Amino acid sequence: MTAFTAKSTAEQVAKHFSNAINSKSGTITFNWPLPQLALTIATVLVTGVTQGTLGAEVALRISHHQPANLVLAGRSLSALNITKSTIEAANPVSVTLLELDLASQASVRAAARTANSYPFTIDVLINNAGIMAVPYTKTAEGLERQWATNHIGHFLFTNLIMPKLRASRSTARIVNVSSAGHKRSDIRWDDVGFGGGERYDKWAAYGQTKTANMLFSVALAKLGGVESFSCYPGRVRTNLVNSIPLEELVAAGWLHPDGSLVEDPKLKWKTIPEGAATIVAAAFDPELAKANGGYVVDSQLANDEAALYALDEKAAVRLWKLSEKIIGEKFLDA
Repeated sequence: MTAFTAKSTAEQVAKHFSNAINSKSGTITFNWPLPQLALTIATVLVTGVTQGTLGAEVALRISHHQPANLVLAGRSLSALNITKSTIEAANPVSVTLLELDLASQASVRAAARTANSYPFTIDVLINNAGIMAVPYTKTAEGLERQWATNHIGHFLFTNLIMPKLRASRSTARIVNVSSAGHKRSDIRWDDVGFGGGERYDKWAAYGQTKTANMLFSVALAKLGGVESFSCYPGRVRTNLVNSIPLEELVAAGWLHPDGSLVEDPKLKWKTIPEGAATIVAAAFDPELAKANGGYVVDSQLANDEAALYALDEKAAVRLWKLSEKIIGEKFLDA
């Protein structure tokens, strides 16, 4: 593996894999460390790219290296336009905006129809958007909101645009952004909805979705004919924590009462550029192909840092079938 560390930045990682991101030369051949390893990258789609997020940082750093197309997906077109303007001010790159509310299956289906109409394939899909430890609410489809947003929405969107991914000139790659929080909960197989809220634990609900992100990558690697990796960007303060009361973050030992970070080495805080680095590595490191379905931490393959249940192939297939049942649509013969 490459010599990246927890302190590597997204720009450093993107620069290292610049040839993979830049599609101008067509098919790129890597002579290290595997001879004649060809990889063609053209279009990258990133979900969750509001300013101040890991997704926005990932998109910006990728854009420095001239992908053929960069698709920014999110709920708010106004927020997407701000990120687009930031990118276009720095780089002459083609940016397409895609309105996508992952909590709404109707919105996901509409976004997929739009994506499938694009005159280009999708070569890298980065499922980054998510919510964390929010109070209990249900979506229009009656699903617990974290489950719907973090897993079901991405599961549905990915499968609906699979024709675009399979049309890639090379093996498409899908990155599902997870978290060390997956260790808070396995899939609650008999009660993913927490009894309609009666047994709701917002952190267990979050952990369940992060486990689902990892199992989804395992299933895609096994069933989907694509490359897929999950990753943990590290402990980063982004707007993801805005839903959590300050007093709760203080009690957890993460923040001081004035809102500043607790600089405890044990917490291993990262900056946004450092956290985004792992996502970029998961999306573009060609060496990862030999460990399809794996888990990436600090820009390195790190399956040994995952809970065993989160990389279990039988559980991955079981989750695939459960997700199809929830959506009411079958995508693959699992």
